[in-house]
Amino acid sequence: MTTYQAGAVGPMPKALKFAIGGIVVQALINGFAGVLFYALASDEASHGNDDGTGLIQLVALVSIAVAVLLVVCAVLTPRRYGWVRAVVITVEVVSVISSAVALFSGAVAAVGGIAIALAIIKAYASGESGAWFTR
Repeated sequence: MTTYQAGAVGPMPKALKFAIGGIVVQALINGFAGVLFYALASDEASHGNDDGTGLIQLVALVSIAVAVLLVVCAVLTPRRYGWVRAVVITVEVVSVISSAVALFSGAVAAVGGIAIALAIIKAYASGESGAWFTR
């Protein structure tokens, strides 16, 4: 039986290394935003303003869950689990769609989210990355 070594077959493609950095940035932003929105919604609810706070808390919890999922994917990418690649691409496609909706709603800052997500998709969907994950 052989033991696993992360760099035994070949080095990780440089694009994936940068993509992991982008994933960490996204996870930090999602986690911070989720905690902030949850705290604000809880504060509103504690002051008697319950209108819509449940939905905001749900969105905040989803944001925190996505942040945790992104961190797990960033940590497990060097181990070459094939499902990580599929999960990252799926999360980033959803991110592009939600950022596009935000952009059309007038949030110009969503362009940055779209750019980061597209760069991560490009890195994970490239042939070089696909070959690296299947070695």
